[in-house]
Amino acid sequence: MTRAPDAGRSARAPAPPLAVAALLGGYLVWSAAFVALYALHGLACAFVAGDSVGLRAALGAVWLAHVAAGVALLSWLWRHACDVGEGTTRFVAQVAVTLAATGIVATAWTGLPLLLTRACEPPPRPEARSAHAVAPVAADPRAPWNASSAAGSTGRQPAEGAMP
Repeated sequence: MTRAPDAGRSARAPAPPLAVAALLGGYLVWSAAFVALYALHGLACAFVAGDSVGLRAALGAVWLAHVAAGVALLSWLWRHACDVGEGTTRFVAQVAVTLAATGIVATAWTGLPLLLTRACEPPPRPEARSAHAVAPVAADPRAPWNASSAAGSTGRQPAEGAMP
């Protein structure tokens, strides 16, 4: 008895690369926005003193460009999801649309601090930092972990296995 060549294989085919890219697309846009915003912010704050309007505008433009890319991806995926048939392909398309929508929300959330905070906060001055410094705690001479009090006030040696 001869079996058909495909009889032993699973009915599921591996996902094509386009489907994988569609599923990851929204979060790839978010990841690119995250890396770009934080890298540009760090570099700009290293070379620009204070809170610059140009810096905030540049960071805002990068952020809005990524949000627009996410919206464009969502729009394309939405049109594609409406055109596919039934079954697994339709399910993958619907999941891709959902992930792209959540990727837009994540991208918007990542850039939200641009609107709410200053771009570059100068570091605190040394005198301002020392006002909040905690004074060192004096060592208790009777503490068993204090090496200078190993003999203690009684002159006895610590017990075997005790910390020096």
